[in-house]
Amino acid sequence: MKGLSSLLDSRAKIYGSVLLLFLLLTIGMTYPLAFNLSTMVIGRVVDDGFYFIWQLWWFKHALLDLHISPFFNPDIFYPGGYNLAVGNTTLANTLLGLPLTILLGEVTSYNLLLMSTFVLSGFGTYVLVHYLTGHRTASLLSGAAFAFCTYRMLHSGGHLQLMGTQWIPFLFLCLERALREKRLRFSALAGTFYAFSVLSSWYYLFIVGLPMIVYLLHRARPWGEWARNRELPRLLLSFALTAAFWIMPSAIPTLKAQGSTSFTFSFAEVNTYSAGIEDFLAPNPLHPLWGEWSRSAFNPNGEHFLYLGAIPLVLAVVALLWRRRPVDVSFGVLGMTSVILALGTTLHFATRPVLISVPSRFESAYLRALSFLVERSPLPQAFSLSPPDNLVAVPLPALLLYLFLPFFSSMRVLARFGIMAQFAVSVLAGISAARLFQRRKEKTFAASARASRGWWARQTSFLLGLLLLLLILFDFATVPLWHITKVEARPVDRWLAEQDGDFAIMEFPTSWTMFHMYLTRVHGKKISYGHCAFPPRAFLDKMPSLSFPARRA
Repeated sequence: MKGLSSLLDSRAKIYGSVLLLFLLLTIGMTYPLAFNLSTMVIGRVVDDGFYFIWQLWWFKHALLDLHISPFFNPDIFYPGGYNLAVGNTTLANTLLGLPLTILLGEVTSYNLLLMSTFVLSGFGTYVLVHYLTGHRTASLLSGAAFAFCTYRMLHSGGHLQLMGTQWIPFLFLCLERALREKRLRFSALAGTFYAFSVLSSWYYLFIVGLPMIVYLLHRARPWGEWARNRELPRLLLSFALTAAFWIMPSAIPTLKAQGSTSFTFSFAEVNTYSAGIEDFLAPNPLHPLWGEWSRSAFNPNGEHFLYLGAIPLVLAVVALLWRRRPVDVSFGVLGMTSVILALGTTLHFATRPVLISVPSRFESAYLRALSFLVERSPLPQAFSLSPPDNLVAVPLPALLLYLFLPFFSSMRVLARFGIMAQFAVSVLAGISAARLFQRRKEKTFAASARASRGWWARQTSFLLGLLLLLLILFDFATVPLWHITKVEARPVDRWLAEQDGDFAIMEFPTSWTMFHMYLTRVHGKKISYGHCAFPPRAFLDKMPSLSFPARRA
């Protein structure tokens, strides 16, 4: 017992040190947010951050002050009201952050939740890679590469739901332990972490789920052995039941709300937000030194900022070429699957669809095959992938998912699959770094007999690890932050709060709807509009008249 207690105490100290390190790195990489937790947020007034700040406040207000369900707000999109089930309630943030919202207010709660995703994404990746390699420095490199990657630094400017990536490394840690140790508790924990990913953002139902399925299919080989001992079905059932337990209470209201709005984005819009291969390689578009050049040379659209990092990518390639193990290949398959899905419905390059000139006979067969698929799709729309002059687009696997997989068409930005590619690259980078450090350690032992070289050899491993960490952080840096906004009410909001009467207001331009929703917390009036990925149909019908300064308005 004394030995076990000592081991646990030692592990707690190590984990505490790692958490502290990632906290310090987060404070530095998001400076000056940590010193303005109650007054400022990353992003602009037109970004989604204020919507999630409003949502944190609304859940607390509805539950503790009004004693009503927080899933319906009668004062947004007035007079019809706003069914939050058609949006992204991000319950993994809203409910888990409720104590913080109660104690510290919604702005501080929002910022602490945001910062915690950096700390836990880095820590979770550290724990996973340490389990796979046993090497602490390499695990720290992996954690930094994932926690501060370009995808996460970009979406820190308002997309709290997409920042919920901290559950992903814990999910794969539990999956790996379930496959190796064949214990139901690890598969149940994996189901919980997958559910928390989904409850952060509905996007992650597919973004995490589909690559995870491919990973499991590859990792569980040879399948015949699993079929004989019946372990895999039991583990999968435990995973599925646990995930359903957490997800269904939130999914059922969303499914019921389907009749009040359309959960489908047009093919043209989805195709627009398909990534290109260059998006994964374009130097950090948010970097203070070369970011402006990168945006002008490659793609200025933020949803395409998927840079994987020079050092993590090189190390990941080395991991797949040098002494690779089955688990390494599985993470490689995970990464490639994610890249292919991020490329979207058709192949793109330099922000434009890749079009191929083909003979008329081939084009006719291509169009017949496409028409055959579209006619059998449950989606209520038709489209063409063939521009004139015998040019055809290059379809990708996500096109079939868009046409036939339920709710896949509710994802507007398929490029977001890139976060799973970043996760796979980060893990593989740590695996590769561990081998490099181990090789360096073997040379250190060989040199230890010579005192003059032994001390220096031991220090070079530490210095190499520190150098790689600093280079990774520098490569992903967005310091100073690309935009930070002070949270404060306007004079007109204070004036509205003083006005008597039960009335609704409308503000223009409607592009500020997220900020306006939050300001209802100040003036307490109803608003005849709001922000939601799938607004009520009654509101959409009026949009031509509300798009100020349109002629009808």
